[in-house]
Amino acid sequence: MKATLALALLTLAPAAFAQEPTKGPKVTTLNFDDDSIDGALQRPDGEHVQARVKVKHANLIRVRSEFNRRAMQAMGELK
Repeated sequence: MKATLALALLTLAPAAFAQEPTKGPKVTTLNFDDDSIDGALQRPDGEHVQARVKVKHANLIRVRSEFNRRAMQAMGELK
């Protein structure tokens, strides 16, 4: 089995090196010397959009004043 694998590698290895080398990188040159680009600055027509004023809401989190007492009571019930 090992001999067959070694023989296959030896016969296929030279085929991998038989590729022709590439002839350097291809370079593309773009020339824009004769082209003129005309344009104008465009802005909005003066419409001013105002954002809504943020509304202040009451805090939705309520502090439970009896939490510690009830937690200790529940812990005592588990024992």
